[in-house]
Amino acid sequence: DLVNRLRSGGWRVLIVTASPAEAVLRGAQELGIPEGDVLGVRLEFDPAGRATGLPAPSMPLTWCEGKAAALDAYGVVGGRLCLAVGNSMDDVPMLRRAQAGILCVPRGSTKEDRWTGEAEGAQRLARVAAEEGFWLHEATQGREEYLRLAAEAEGSSESQQS
Repeated sequence: DLVNRLRSGGWRVLIVTASPAEAVLRGAQELGIPEGDVLGVRLEFDPAGRATGLPAPSMPLTWCEGKAAALDAYGVVGGRLCLAVGNSMDDVPMLRRAQAGILCVPRGSTKEDRWTGEAEGAQRLARVAAEEGFWLHEATQGREEYLRLAAEAEGSSESQQS
């Protein structure tokens, strides 16, 4: 698998996410990425050990420009970021810092959908990739699953509104 090949080649692999770090730790562990190399929103906990829902002030908020700031705080500066991969407009500031950036979009998306909208739609991401000189990766797997889950979510949100 890609992460193991990169690590065996001497590369350090980080996950930089706008999601709560706690939500991606299990997946990171499955990939062999240690908790310290997961840069995500760290949540604040109350004295009883319950998440407050507020971000902890110990790390920049890893959203949009904050992903680049988190890399700075972690010690990845300048050209030391060789490759960054993202799938949204929020990843563009981080991708700009890398020597090579890859922007992933779903294949065959002919219209903006309700879940991604114009701000995150495939055509917009493809346009930005071309303008910024990022490599463009069109996902060939998972699109059907994405569409199925989106349709299920749309159906459940409509039934909740009824």
